[in-house]
Amino acid sequence: MSETQQQFIQDILNKVYPYLNQPTNEFYLPKYLQKNGLDPYSPPPGSTWEIHNLNDQSVLDQIGPVCSAIQINADTNPCSGAQYYNAVPNKGPDITLSNIVVTGVSNAYVESATAVSSDGYTIEIVVNFSTLSNFQSSITVTGNFSLTLYCCCGTGQTGCLQSGAPGSPEVGSGTFVIKISSSSAKGTIQITDLAEGTLDLEAKSVVYTADAKNISITPTITSIPKDTEKSYNNLVQEAFGSPDTLKFVLAQVNVQLNTQSALNLMGSIISKDLDAFLQANHQYPFDKSSSAAF
Repeated sequence: MSETQQQFIQDILNKVYPYLNQPTNEFYLPKYLQKNGLDPYSPPPGSTWEIHNLNDQSVLDQIGPVCSAIQINADTNPCSGAQYYNAVPNKGPDITLSNIVVTGVSNAYVESATAVSSDGYTIEIVVNFSTLSNFQSSITVTGNFSLTLYCCCGTGQTGCLQSGAPGSPEVGSGTFVIKISSSSAKGTIQITDLAEGTLDLEAKSVVYTADAKNISITPTITSIPKDTEKSYNNLVQEAFGSPDTLKFVLAQVNVQLNTQSALNLMGSIISKDLDAFLQANHQYPFDKSSSAAF
């Protein structure tokens, strides 16, 4: 009984994907990632990652003390008379990450490659990161940050004179280091051309995942509102330790992996690897005896 096209393509994948994990061959995946601009990787110049209104309660609780410290230490009182400088109610800080550089993605090991559709044309590839001992141990994201909180004047120790007031922005800045010690990615690859001597693939999407326990973020403050070191540091630590911030970082990594330029590059790498392997191992040309589908 002739094998199906799905089985035929799976047989090829079973031969090829372990080959991509062998350091001695020219198609070794970590080296390809380095050579093709994915490690290190930076988003286009001027790109920023924006977190707006980070309103975890633990973060909101830290804003009031910063506003109070700003008022106490200000050369000129931001409020009139006996008014208090308060946190704008329920308004979280905004964080901007810039000058981003991602390293460590070349510590990549292909776990599996599976032809998931009945025609074999749709392939799922699972890659695990941070498992190889001779490469950078964690995926690391570095860059600069600015954190803006919002304060307003009120007659009591909470609230603003006017409900819904936007408040005055108070800005601090610094650098950050994000380390992801264990993670994986599942890529969906589509065969777009399969004929005698021809194999072209297109990367359609990538889903990158990591458990929050494997992510650490270390901010270093370089500029803050005057004499607010302790309270501002507490706010920054809460903000960068927030589960919402961790989710945001993962979401942004996924955004970068799914840009058209990144997908085009991944599709090109996989096409070249498979094509070169097939030619080197005399799997070409495909003909009708290779599979019942041809």
